Amino acid sequence: MLSLIQNGQKLYYLLWEPSESAPIVKKIGSLDFPDINFSNKKYITELINNIVISTGVNNLSFTISNDNVFYSDIEVPKDVDFNEIFKWNQNQFLEHISDKYSVYHYPVHYSSTSFFNIHIKKEILSVLKESFKEINVNVHSISVGIFSAEIACRKWYNADSLKKYLVVRLSAKGKSYLLEVVDNKLNRFMIFKKIKNSIQPLQVVGNHNDFNQIFDLINSVAYNKKLPNHTFSKIFLYGDSLKFINKLLPDDVNSIC
Repeated sequence: MLSLIQNGQKLYYLLWEPSESAPIVKKIGSLDFPDINFSNKKYITELINNIVISTGVNNLSFTISNDNVFYSDIEVPKDVDFNEIFKWNQNQFLEHISDKYSVYHYPVHYSSTSFFNIHIKKEILSVLKESFKEINVNVHSISVGIFSAEIACRKWYNADSLKKYLVVRLSAKGKSYLLEVVDNKLNRFMIFKKIKNSIQPLQVVGNHNDFNQIFDLINSVAYNKKLPNHTFSKIFLYGDSLKFINKLLPDDVNSIC
């Protein structure tokens, strides 16, 4: 399997094969990568095609950078039609958002009437689909940032058998991301950054209960402090580089970098 991962202006490629314990990495590398839009479509197609040819693999997955999407949640009362609420909700954001973005809804753990939304530019999806069609590859999935890492946790580390776990993408200078999963459903999503001796939340979507506990826990991870008592079965951590993550890695945190 060939995994292509967009991160800012870089495209990382990872050639791997499954095993009973963890994936076996056969080849890894990176290339400069432009913004995903129609003006760059020809160049993007050539880049991906060159990677496919050099690895000799026709089955791939693609991860879109977190920077190219935005997130929201929506509350839908049981006695109200979902489509009506969704249409109203869309109008609260950017003008003509329904023409520019595809929106994907996911049930959440913290409420039976709430949904977590991922908004992806339609242009990005169209460019990728047309490029993949032109190259004639089998696309296993197109996913987004930390959600792709969460899929890896379930596939490679059996996270779906855990009651409660965290996936954290930690960046030394840029935005960092957190997913909290309970009973295989999203419970909390957070974007944050490191500032001086603490983290600063930029967006929190989902369950806001017990937020101080999550804040203290992630603050301890980000600054290599002793972890406070917590109820998570596992904390999966990855980031800018393996060297960067290993400096922060307490004994009870698993690296998936």
